[in-house]
Amino acid sequence: MDRKSRVRVRPIANAGVTDKKFKRFGRQAPIPLHELTVLMDLEKGVLSSLDRYLAKHKGIPDRRVALALRKLISGSVHRAQYRLVAIRHPGLPSDCGGAPKRQRHSTAERHRLIVQRLEELIAQGDKKGIAKETIMSEFNVTKRTVERALRAVDKRRQSPAFHAEVEQNVATGMTLRAAIHDAGGSRREN
Repeated sequence: MDRKSRVRVRPIANAGVTDKKFKRFGRQAPIPLHELTVLMDLEKGVLSSLDRYLAKHKGIPDRRVALALRKLISGSVHRAQYRLVAIRHPGLPSDCGGAPKRQRHSTAERHRLIVQRLEELIAQGDKKGIAKETIMSEFNVTKRTVERALRAVDKRRQSPAFHAEVEQNVATGMTLRAAIHDAGGSRREN
C-alpha cells in the first residue's frame, strides 16, 4: 500500500448521552437503555450505547437503530456526520518492521554477491555504468538495488566488527600456514 493512498484516521472523543458526567454516591441504579438513546449516540458517533444495546437484545430488533447503523457503515456525507472505519486494534503490539533474520541474512549475502560481481566486471575493464547495467540484467534487480548493495557493503567494510573479523581470519590463516609449513618441514627430514 502506498503512503499517499493511506487514509489517516483520528479517533474523536465524544461523550454519549448515557455516559456519566458526575460521580454518583450511594446505590447506583442502572441507567435505562432506550432505542432513542442509542440513536442519539449513533448520530454523535458514539458506539458505547450500541454495544450495550446489542448485549441486552442479542441483536437489533429496532428498525431505526439498524438504519442508523447502516448510515454509519456505508452512508454518504449527507446522511451521516461520522463513518465507521476498520482500523488496526490499538492493543496489538506495534509492528517493528524489517525483514525476518533469515531474510536479512540472505539479503546481506545477495548484496555481497552483487558487489563482488560488480568489482569483477570493473577489474575486467568495464566502466562502472555498464557494469551496473550488466549486474541489473544478471541478477534481475533495479539500479536502486545495486546502489543500495554498494552502500550496505561499504558500510559493512567500514565497521569495526568487519575489521576485527578480517584480523581474526588473517590470524587463523597465518596459524594454519605455520602448521602446514611445520608439517611439511618434518616430512622433509624423514
